[in-house]
Amino acid sequence: MTYQPDGTSRGAVNMMVLAPNSKRLDYAENTEAADLQRKLEALNSIVDQEARAEQARRQMQYFGHCKTLWLLITSI
Repeated sequence: MTYQPDGTSRGAVNMMVLAPNSKRLDYAENTEAADLQRKLEALNSIVDQEARAEQARRQMQYFGHCKTLWLLITSI
């Protein structure tokens, strides 16, 4: 925790402060940010795939119930 002059506290934030004449980020931090971005994209892809698989499973379950209901109605 970092404590502010007004007495409040905030979680620590890692950030790089650039001087006005500085034009580039530190290479290590830039590489780390790119690595984190790739990991986040991979995680999002996995979550999206799982969500689509769950949606497909639910649709198949729904269609199965509809088919069963249709078979019951037509057999009467």
